[in-house]
Amino acid sequence: MLLDRSERAIRLRSRDREFHGLNREFQYWQAQLTSDYLKSKDVKHPRDVGTIREVLLRRFLSESGFLPRRYGVSGTSFRAASTSGHVSNELDIALYDPLDSIRLMERADVYEVFPVESVHGAIQVKSRLSKTGLASALDNIASFKRLSRIGSRRDHGFGVIFCYETEMAWLDIVAALKEFIAANPSTVWPNAVFILNVGCFVFGTSSSGQYLNGHIEAIQEAIVHGSPDQGDLLFTMHSMLLDMLRADRTTPAPFDAYFDLPLVAEDESYRFMLGQFAEVGSCGQHGDFARKIPHDRLKVLIDWCSVVPAMNRIRANDLGMGRPGNDEPAYARQPSEVRIYNPDALPLTQILFRTVHHNGRDVASIDYDMIEAGGMTIWLPKHYAEAEGMITGCPICAKQLRTGAREEPIAR
Repeated sequence: MLLDRSERAIRLRSRDREFHGLNREFQYWQAQLTSDYLKSKDVKHPRDVGTIREVLLRRFLSESGFLPRRYGVSGTSFRAASTSGHVSNELDIALYDPLDSIRLMERADVYEVFPVESVHGAIQVKSRLSKTGLASALDNIASFKRLSRIGSRRDHGFGVIFCYETEMAWLDIVAALKEFIAANPSTVWPNAVFILNVGCFVFGTSSSGQYLNGHIEAIQEAIVHGSPDQGDLLFTMHSMLLDMLRADRTTPAPFDAYFDLPLVAEDESYRFMLGQFAEVGSCGQHGDFARKIPHDRLKVLIDWCSVVPAMNRIRANDLGMGRPGNDEPAYARQPSEVRIYNPDALPLTQILFRTVHHNGRDVASIDYDMIEAGGMTIWLPKHYAEAEGMITGCPICAKQLRTGAREEPIAR
């Protein structure tokens, strides 16, 4: 009834004035978007259908003239990358800074990677929303909002889900959103969910709904607010997008920091300081393999090292070599510090160096990996790496050991 009354009023106004407000313009665009969506149902291949429906929303954002030119709309699906080494799931549309942004990667005009510092927000597009599809969209948005910008975990872009229609009942949508927010921190919640001709959903308190990051993250006990469409959902979405864009601050991507990204283990990052010399292991049977630190082992390493005193790097080297460790002028000249993973408090002479025979004589060789993790420089003795499974060996050998196919040691 409300939609019909609105349409009748617009027709009457149009008799007197060419322009009498954005309500008519957005009503035209919403009708066009709905019509084009229905036409796209003639296409049968799921991938083609999905692409077409992304293009329809992308065309509205790019061609309607309602989006200021300071905001760019990606021409393809994309992923966002962080200097932490983490990369988002594939997302459908990026709203980004077209002046200062760079592309980290592009393939055949169908796939792009942007630095997260340059991306204001992400839109995930769904055709016919199901419970499974909603869960997937929520995870994709969370993967973007989880990325840190230039090392900060407190600055997040926004994420929006847009759907053309749904097979879910209203209360089922609310229940699915409640389930998601109960299991995830507010920093990764979507800012809004829009379903064309159905309605808009946001999170908030008992008194109001919120869609800006700062307001969402301040919510103590969240509830889901839903507002049925009255023919103006597209306008509501665009108005909220503008608010979110204006509230977000992008920065030029730290170009050099993206040259050689650290390795990742779930939410943590780490780096072998000797680079490829330490990252690559060699198995006598299966050749090269990537040495990795599993997430649970990395967490143990970071947690233990974060509570022990740091040691001057040169002093640690002296103690490991059996020297007194009292050359204070040398330590002052080179003040960098390390933390040595040594939960059993073993003598450093036993775990930092080993004797090898080289060119006819015995020489001392380092027996630890140098790792950057948790904002620290860590020396991980190979004694502990092997005893506690800190670093993975050859995956093929490991699989054979698990299945009992062959009883062979994992290559070091």
